[in-house]
Amino acid sequence: METQKTLEAGKVWLIGAGPGDPDLLTVKAARLIAQVDVLVFDHLVGDGIMDLARADARRARGDPRAHGA
Repeated sequence: METQKTLEAGKVWLIGAGPGDPDLLTVKAARLIAQVDVLVFDHLVGDGIMDLARADARRARGDPRAHGA
């Protein structure tokens, strides 16, 4: 017997990280990053921006380069 999980509806926010400097993010972008449950990022996002996320937030690389494309 197969069990299916029901997922809760959520929100997705797309945040442009610009040149990767956390000081150049908008206040709203920094606030959203600090609240996320899952952070999907690419190779342009530096450690300073990643450090804004909660320690327990899941991180997923969404960069096509990470998949050999």
